[in-house]
Formats: sequence, structure tokens, C-alpha cells
Amino acid sequence: MNKWAIILKEWVAAHSGLLLSDQQMNSGVQEIRRLMDSLNLSETDYLNALRAGDDKVIKSTIDILTVQESYFFRDSPLFSCLKNELLPQLVNEKRKNQTLSLRIWSAGCARGEEIYSIAILLNELLPDINRWTIELAATDISYSALEKGRSGVFNESRLRATEDKLREKYFIKRDSLYYLNDEIKNRVSFSYFNLRKPVKLFKSFDLIFCRNVFIYFSKSHVENILQFFYEHLVDEGILFLGPADLVTHCQHHFSVQMTQGVYRLKKMTQVKEQPKKAELNAAKIEKEAPSYKASPQESTNSLQLIQELLTNTNYKEALNKIDNLFLKGETALLYRCQAQALIALGDINAAQVSLEKSIRIDPLDAMSHFLLGVVEVDQKENKNALISFQKALYIKPLFPEAAYHLGLLHLQMKQKEQGIKWLNQALRFASTQDDDELIFYTNEPKTHLINAIQASISYYRGQHEE
Repeated sequence: MNKWAIILKEWVAAHSGLLLSDQQMNSGVQEIRRLMDSLNLSETDYLNALRAGDDKVIKSTIDILTVQESYFFRDSPLFSCLKNELLPQLVNEKRKNQTLSLRIWSAGCARGEEIYSIAILLNELLPDINRWTIELAATDISYSALEKGRSGVFNESRLRATEDKLREKYFIKRDSLYYLNDEIKNRVSFSYFNLRKPVKLFKSFDLIFCRNVFIYFSKSHVENILQFFYEHLVDEGILFLGPADLVTHCQHHFSVQMTQGVYRLKKMTQVKEQPKKAELNAAKIEKEAPSYKASPQESTNSLQLIQELLTNTNYKEALNKIDNLFLKGETALLYRCQAQALIALGDINAAQVSLEKSIRIDPLDAMSHFLLGVVEVDQKENKNALISFQKALYIKPLFPEAAYHLGLLHLQMKQKEQGIKWLNQALRFASTQDDDELIFYTNEPKTHLINAIQASISYYRGQHEE
């Protein structure tokens, strides 16, 4: 990225709290330049307009750079859990207490596919829904996404996971578009809300959904947002996060459960006095790690040399080269390379520190999340390792090593069905790699990984059948 794009990225982080990757910035810059041309603004004029608080420029910029891709009933494990377990339990409790009311909030709602899906589930679940007071709130920082959500008009790709009977019951098709019926549409209230600068709400929610949003925020912002959600949940209310939302702090406010890929935090009415070890580690890292700053461009030759040293197992020499490069500036890649060398030398604690620093600088580095999972397995922090591997797979969906290690971890935890499923996924992912592509972490041909996966599947499937 050039200097102008770096300044823009810093403005986005300061304004919204979003930590966008270089790839996200690069994909949005062309559209932003088209916006600048339409407004007849130079690079300098554009940045000045942002700093001066120009409402039109700010709204357009946020709309361009924020991710809005979603669809109805996305993530089948989540909606299976809601349909078959959580919503029926919640409804039964409400009936017993004779309080026929529900409040649900979708934070970072994009165009509202998630909250509308929940509205449809409730309509299916409650034959007496007209007796209930139901408040469904949907918030986002993108005005464009909010307007599209309010319209209730979607193309067919947004309904690709919707059952035919629900599609026919709740949508009207006109030409190539689907129009949500007014009964469902009118149950949802859309409004602007910036999670970086949350304004106190004078209400509490039974359920809050904020899935795969934390990945774009710094650790300090995540902690503040978690506290805000805690304060706005009813007692024993539930916060749903996504597999990509690694949380190792504030857990003394919640009981944490991860089942079948559904990540939920239940509000505890009595906060524990002592923070967990993971929180102490996170606080230590937050204190010790330098704040993010734009680093000088790393020398391609130096990085190639470091990679060669790691490949040739010259780990101590690699660490010396990395230390020299740190004098010029700290980057996520350098910390990740440092961690690889430290893991090979058996210094697991130091490797964990390096990986957490790497992720702090670049939360979207799938390799660092994967390596952190490997380290956490070694440290017997299995729950954290599950999240790290899942986060790596969210960022890089066809990541064979992450799927393989996730499968092995499930098997280690006596979850054979899940374990074998992920081993099969790993085999499929590895088979899509080019024949001459080396596998990350081991630097071996893909055939070595495929053989290892097949051997594991054969062994554990045999155990499973006994």
C-alpha cells in the first residue's frame, strides 16, 4: 500500500475501530478512487474531508470498506441450535414466568439476513406470536447496508440456504428478486450503531448476536465491547460469537461454551473474583507488546533468507536475523517467523508471546492463528486451541493443516465424529493444493500430509468401529 492508503487505513481504525487487512484495503481503494472522481476530490482533499467530518464522504467510505456479504440461515449449526434447543428453552421459561416478551439484538447486522432468519424461526415456533412483545434490533455502521436491510429485498444468492417451504411462505418473487413479507420485515428495527463508540442503551437483551465481528477490532476494543454486551444482557442472557472471534479475556463475566461450532457466552450473575490464567497472560501481552505502528518495507532478500534458514533448520541464525530486522520496525510476519524458530527450539512460552504479538498487529493472519493453536495444544489449552484452529479456517477456508490439527484435537478430546469429519475435510483441502506446493509449517510436499491424514483416518475409524 502507498502512504495515502496507509493514512486512510489509520483513519478507518480511529473512526470505527476496524482493523482492516492490506488485502481488504487494496480491494476497496479502487472503488474509493471512483468516489473521489465523482466528488472531484484529490487524495489530500479526500483525507481532509474525512478529518473534517464530511458526512457524505464518511458514510460512503464506511460503506465501501465494510464487509456486507451474508445470507439467510447462514451457519447451519447455529440455526439448528436455535431451532431445536435454545429458542424452545427460552420460550418455555418465558411462558412459565408469564413474561411473553423477547429482546434480541444483531450487532454488525449487514443487510439483516441473520436477524430476519431469527424472526422467521420465531414465527415458526410461536403459534401465539401476536400475544408476545418481540423486539428485534439490527445495528451496523454502514448506512447503505441498513437501507438495504430495511427494504427487505434480496437476490437469490442470499436465500441459497433457505428451505423451499420457508422461501415460499415468507418471500414473494418478482423477476429475479425476492421480497420479504411485511409481517417479518416490520418486526425488525434497523439503526446505526458504532461498536467502537457504544452509547448506553436503556434496555437489556435476552440474546445478542455479534458473530465474526471481533476479528476486525483490537484487543482493547474487544474487551470494551464485551463489557458493554455484558451490561446489556439480562441475567443468564447469551452472547453469540463466531468461530473467528478469539476471546481470551473477560471470560470471568461469562461461562463459555463451544459445541458443534456454535460459540456462546452466557452471562454469569456473580462475577468471579480471580481472573483466569489466560486473562493474566493477555494482560501481560497487552502491556509488553508495542502498539501498532506502520513499519518500513521489509527487505525481500532478508525475508527470503529468514525463510531459507527456517527451512534448513538454522533456527538460531534465523532468530539473530529477525532481531536485526526488528530494529527497523515490528511486523506480524517477523513475529510469526520468530515463533516458528522458537517452537522448533522448544521455547513454547516465548513462541506463544510472539504469536500473540503477531496477531495483535495483523488479526487476519491465518498462519499465526494456526501456529498459536499448535502451541496451545502443547500447553494443554484445548479450548483455546479449538478456537485458534477455527479462526485460522475462517480466515483461510481451505487450510489443510488447520483442518488436520483441528481433527486430531477433537479426537484427542474423545469427540470422534467431529474429529473424523475434520480429517476428511483436511484430506479434501490438501487434495486441492497444487502438486508442487509445499505444505506450510512442515515445508513438505502435499503427498506427505495426505499420507498422514489417510493414516489417521484409517486408524481412528478403525477404533470408532470397534
